[in-house]
Amino acid sequence: MALSRRFRLAFDTWLFGLLLVICQIAYGALLVVGVVPMTAYIPTPHREKE
Repeated sequence: MALSRRFRLAFDTWLFGLLLVICQIAYGALLVVGVVPMTAYIPTPHREKE
C-alpha cells in the first residue's frame, strides 16, 4: 500500500511538472507571437515620421 501511494505521489509530481512545462512553453509561444509583431510594427511609424 505504501509503495503504491509513493508511486502515486511521484506520478502526480511528474504530471504537475509536465503541466508546468507545457504552460511555460505555451506562455513563451504566446509571448513570442505577441512581442514579435509589436517590435516589427512599432518602429515603422517612427521611421515614417523621420
